[in-house]
Amino acid sequence: MEYALELAGKASTDGVIDSVVQRFETAKSAAQTILDEVKAGNTSVTQDQIDNA
Repeated sequence: MEYALELAGKASTDGVIDSVVQRFETAKSAAQTILDEVKAGNTSVTQDQIDNA
């Protein structure tokens, strides 16, 4: 997930419609939240949560 977030952070949304950009940013935020939880030691994070983020 860390690598995917790194790639997403470099992705350009120039020319992309606003609703798609918003969904993309929401997904990045959800993924970052999950990653932060794991780094903080939360062992209850599931694969489903990661996949959904």
